[in-house]
Amino acid sequence: MNILFVDDEQPILDMVREYFSSKDHDVFLAHNGKEAMEIIKSRRIECCFTDLNMPGMTGMELAHEVQKHDNTIPVIVMTGYPSLDAAISTLKSGVVDFLIKPIQLRQMEIVMHTVMNRSAMVQENVMLKKEIKGKAQLERIHRELKEKAHDLKMLNEIIETLESAGSVKEIFEKTISLALLISEFDAAYLFLTIGADQKPACALKRGNPKNMTGPGQVGKLQDAQEELISWLEKTSFDSLPAVLSGVKANAHEMGLVRSIAAAPISLSNRPFGVLVAVSFSHDNTLSAQVISRLAFAAEKAGMSVENLGLYENIYENLFSTLFAFVETLEARDAYTRMHSLRVTAIAELLAQELDLPEEAQAVIQVAGNLHDIGKIGISDSILLKPGKLDKDEFEEIKRHPDIGANIIGYMGLWDLEKEIVRNHHEKFDGSGYPNGLAGEEIPFLARILAVADVFDAVTTNRAYRRRLPEEVCLNIIREGSGNHFDPEVVDAFFSLYNKGVIQKRVEELQPNSTGRIPLFPAQKTKEGAP
Repeated sequence: MNILFVDDEQPILDMVREYFSSKDHDVFLAHNGKEAMEIIKSRRIECCFTDLNMPGMTGMELAHEVQKHDNTIPVIVMTGYPSLDAAISTLKSGVVDFLIKPIQLRQMEIVMHTVMNRSAMVQENVMLKKEIKGKAQLERIHRELKEKAHDLKMLNEIIETLESAGSVKEIFEKTISLALLISEFDAAYLFLTIGADQKPACALKRGNPKNMTGPGQVGKLQDAQEELISWLEKTSFDSLPAVLSGVKANAHEMGLVRSIAAAPISLSNRPFGVLVAVSFSHDNTLSAQVISRLAFAAEKAGMSVENLGLYENIYENLFSTLFAFVETLEARDAYTRMHSLRVTAIAELLAQELDLPEEAQAVIQVAGNLHDIGKIGISDSILLKPGKLDKDEFEEIKRHPDIGANIIGYMGLWDLEKEIVRNHHEKFDGSGYPNGLAGEEIPFLARILAVADVFDAVTTNRAYRRRLPEEVCLNIIREGSGNHFDPEVVDAFFSLYNKGVIQKRVEELQPNSTGRIPLFPAQKTKEGAP
């Protein structure tokens, strides 16, 4: 097929020439409308793509000239600034379709084939046009314009909604809302897919208030989440967008979920997440146009995250997002609420007592707040189990340091913090996990975090037991010196504890409540401690 591309940006022309030439098409390039018309008059052009805004002759002016020369050549307009007026004007100028930049090459190819098929059908029915009544023709044109205008309005709403977000967390929340608006399904989920071998983690989920009413809806959302995670684990990221409905959903052994529409979210051209809309009814299906809008919203969400990183402060935005996930994780378990904050505070005190530089203290602050983020990938049935974990369940929980390190590493920001998160369950004698490191093999800051983590764990109520008495807690730290913990860090811990520094700091972090219970009275331990 002979295809003409008109654009005043040479990189775009080079890109489309390489792609479409590889598809056995004859590609012609023009930098402006004048060059394009010279090619059209001298060559048999079957399809024309043109930029809307160009110096000299605009894309609409070119479309008008093409129509005057040969009205069988379909013209497709590309623009980075969509508007309702532009859409109507292009359609009136003889343009058969328009694409919104940035444009994917595969998308251009699909549109081209669609337009050419439509053009072939039009040409085959040329002899029947005289029989079409004027009124019917006007109604069809009006309907197409109305549909295009509605589609453009929805795309603009997606763009404006996501561009107004001031943080990554807000982008995700707005993306979930858009998914419900676009699909009108019962619920929407946003999963993170950090690493090819990691279990998808649900960052956000929301039910449609129009569809989900009455008791039991929270449990329904959670049960459906488990079904979706199972489906996503078997689904290739490259196969998205994807749609399943009715019998197809049954084929994937789903109970609650009857229909699925899923679109990928990429960050820097790498898999980052999946936006999923679900229906709990048998007969809910989505049109190709709606699927396209959902995919556009997911694509725009990824672009918005990148833009925040480029134009604002990627460290602040991504950290606030990760910390929000930690809060979400801890909200699942009332016993461990504020755990990360307390562990960070104790670790910071230990780093100061050990006279570490400010840079190391800053690393501790990030790693402490994120040290348990990997638990977002652990099932609630294990994380919140009231009794002792069995062997298989403990093996599953042991995965959370690696999951957390992979999440942080995926952001490409904090290499030191990533290693602390990965190794905060290693033990000084080499009996810890995930890698059985010992002594100096364990990063020093991870050894500090280990003491803070264990102390907070034994002094707070957990799902499987009440907090332990003070002397028992102190003995765990004392007797762990040299086997579980670095003796140097243990010495620093008791130096602070004997002065009441740790107790005071933890009390300052307790939520204001008349019924709160102090950590322990600020008092010195027995003489000779530790």
